[in-house]
Amino acid sequence: MSGKNSGADKALNKNINEGAGEKGGLKRPSGAKRLKRGEPTERRIAEALIFLMEKNDYDKITVTDITKAAGISRMTYYRNYSSKDDILIKYFEDEWNRFLESAKSAPAKGAETFLTLLFRMFGEKKRLLSNMIKAERFDLLFNVFEGYNRLMITALAENGRCGAEDKYETIYKVGGIFYMIKTWIEDAGEESPEEMAEIALRLLREYRGSEKDPFG
Repeated sequence: MSGKNSGADKALNKNINEGAGEKGGLKRPSGAKRLKRGEPTERRIAEALIFLMEKNDYDKITVTDITKAAGISRMTYYRNYSSKDDILIKYFEDEWNRFLESAKSAPAKGAETFLTLLFRMFGEKKRLLSNMIKAERFDLLFNVFEGYNRLMITALAENGRCGAEDKYETIYKVGGIFYMIKTWIEDAGEESPEEMAEIALRLLREYRGSEKDPFG
């Protein structure tokens, strides 16, 4: 088993380093990291798609392209995914869960820390997100943000804040942050993640008319 994993890892790393057969090769794009032995199959497939999106139109990337770059079989691909969109959704769901864990374990709590870590996460993926905008796939991230909406609304209900205004306020805030991120990426904004977090925090506080935690 470990031998198969190692072979697949080498195949993807070879394809990334050599540009999937293109002369002269390609610089490894941000997001396409060197795989380690035992890299989960889903991660391997996602990294392959991210790499392919660097030089190809999204709609023209085929299952064969992905399986060749990832060093896996078509059967393995279809055992995990039904479409390229599924790959991106699952990739960002995993990234989101990692982000939530880092936010939970951060020494400082509250909206400022949450927003700073959030913009840092998306800032690290600007290249991929830009490619998703070009492919008209950025809105796939709504799936991730919708999940967070449900989480926040459930938390409010557990704290006795289950009115319509509480629910719509949460949707308003999360939706606003989503489009802030999209505009930041789309316009190639020069603001740092920390500056974007500061802008978002200021807007949320102005909306609530209070210096209290806007997520409280």
